[in-house]
Amino acid sequence: MDKNQPISPALLRVCHDQKGSFEREAAAGVLFKMKAILTNHSIDRAKERCGWNRCALERMADKALESGISQKDVSGRLRRYIDKHSIQHPGHRSFIHGNVVFVFAGVTLITVLDLPKEFQRAAKASRK
Repeated sequence: MDKNQPISPALLRVCHDQKGSFEREAAAGVLFKMKAILTNHSIDRAKERCGWNRCALERMADKALESGISQKDVSGRLRRYIDKHSIQHPGHRSFIHGNVVFVFAGVTLITVLDLPKEFQRAAKASRK
């Protein structure tokens, strides 16, 4: 089954797990990830903080959702840093990809933050 081919609603089931991530699962057993939805604020922040245009942000946000470092993957000071963002913004999830923190509400990208220099080594160690 081609990933770009539309799926009929009869074969499609939208799953919502406890973490708030969404995945589409076809009856044939093929798993589809939903693409990140960008807000105007996230586009402006990515341009300001990372120098990314919209296309680059879409690509990086999808990678962050798919393979980014989540709160459960880290410990120590980096974990407390991510916890702080979770407490300030309830219902939002933070993922680290590269040296950038992506803040999502469901699959909607809210903002993009630079990971402070003091946490970059810990993030790199938790990727392995």
